[in-house]
Amino acid sequence: MITLKKDRELVYLARWSELEEMAGFSSSLDPSITELQEIIGRYKGEHGTVKCGLKSCQTPHSKGYIISTQSGNITNIGHVCGKKYFGVDFETMSNKLDMDFDDKENRELIDKFSDTDLPSLQDWIKEKQKISSSINKGLNPIRYGRAGEKIPKSIQSTIFHMQKNKTVQLTIERKLTQSERELAETSNNSNRNQFKTEIVGIVKGIECLYPENDLNILLKQLKEEIENFLNLNPSNLTHKELKRWVKWIRETPITKQKIENSILYAQLFLTYENLNTFYKILNDEKDKNIWKSFLTPFEALSKLQHQ
Repeated sequence: MITLKKDRELVYLARWSELEEMAGFSSSLDPSITELQEIIGRYKGEHGTVKCGLKSCQTPHSKGYIISTQSGNITNIGHVCGKKYFGVDFETMSNKLDMDFDDKENRELIDKFSDTDLPSLQDWIKEKQKISSSINKGLNPIRYGRAGEKIPKSIQSTIFHMQKNKTVQLTIERKLTQSERELAETSNNSNRNQFKTEIVGIVKGIECLYPENDLNILLKQLKEEIENFLNLNPSNLTHKELKRWVKWIRETPITKQKIENSILYAQLFLTYENLNTFYKILNDEKDKNIWKSFLTPFEALSKLQHQ
C-alpha cells in the first residue's frame, strides 16, 4: 500500500506506477546534491520489493518512505537509508509521519466499524443473550446451586474437580477385584489401599464451566466494551487510545468465536444423554432420586427431539 498525505487527507495509490508517474519522481536520486524537504508518504510490502530511489543504494526494500527534496524531486527510500543520508531531520519527520498516518488510518477504521459492523454486532449480541438466558436455566443450578438440593453433593464435587483439572473423564474409585489383587501381588505391585481409579465415562462440553469460557462474563464484557465504544469521539482520542480501540476491533472476531464456542460447549453439556453419565458415580438412593428429578425436563426434551 502506498499512502500519501495531501492537505489534511490521506491518498492511497493502488499501483506503484502511479507513484512513478508523479511529477518530479526519480528512481536514481543523488542525495549529495540535494536536501530533504519533507516526507510525504510511506509504502508497505503489498507491491513487493522495490529498489531504493537513492542512486547510492538501489537496494530492494519491501517498505519505506516517499520523500520530496528541495530540488523538487520525489523518490522512495528505506528507513535506514533515510537516517544515513538525511540524519536527525529524517528520523524526526518519519516518526511524526508514522504517528500521524497511524492515527488517521485508525480513525478511519473506527469510523468504518461504527458505520458498517457495529449495528450487526449489536444484533448478534442480543441473539446470544437470549441463548445465554436459556442455557443459564440448566447451568446455574450446577454452577451456583446449593449442594444436596437440586444437585447431589457427589456430582457437584465431581464437576468441580473435573473443571479444576480440565478433564472430560468421569472416574470412580473402586476396590480391586480378587483377580486384580492377586495380579498385583504376583507382579510385586501391591496396592495397600486396594483401590484403583477407573474411567466410567466421558462428559462432553464440560469446558463450558471453565472460567475462561463463562458465557455470562464473555457477553457482559463485550456488551460493556460496545457501550464504551458508542461514547467515543474518534477525533478526540489520543494515539494510545486509538491503538487500544483498533486492537479491540481487530480482536472482536476472536471474542465472538469464544462466545460461540462457549455456547457449543454448553449445548453439548446440557443434554440428557450427557448428564445421565453422572449416574455412574452415584451409590446413595436419595442422590439418585435428586439427580433423576433434576434430569426430568432434560429427558422430556430428549424424547421430543427423537420422535
